[in-house]
Amino acid sequence: PVGNFYSYRVRSLTGSGVFSNWSPLAANVESGGVTAVISGVSSYPNPVDTRKGGEEGVAHIFYSLGYDSSVNITLYDLLGYLVTSMSFSPGQPGGQAGPNYVPWDGKNGAGRYVAKGGYIARIEVRSPAGTSVAIRKIGIIH
Repeated sequence: PVGNFYSYRVRSLTGSGVFSNWSPLAANVESGGVTAVISGVSSYPNPVDTRKGGEEGVAHIFYSLGYDSSVNITLYDLLGYLVTSMSFSPGQPGGQAGPNYVPWDGKNGAGRYVAKGGYIARIEVRSPAGTSVAIRKIGIIH
């Protein structure tokens, strides 16, 4: 089906019946036709309680890319002030074709926790198929 991505590994079999070691895990491969530059954008957990440790205290921004792409994620407060930004190169984690997730620990560019409230994540993707922007809200409690 369109939009499903799979990773794969291979190994060889010699004429005498001996298998080689498995290859490293390959990059995600799309199983059908590419339909969107970015899709399936979400954030979990939402709201995030930064007092909790581990994965529960971190917002995970999920999205799927149709191609290896340049991705810029910019977070703003509700007044429009820049909180922090992240950039990912094509083919690297965060910019790979297929599903991606990016953690945000609730800190601003200076490394301090942001105040409780609402924040806007702007995800800009530049790919061979064009440019697309997705917007999501992220709540912070503590």
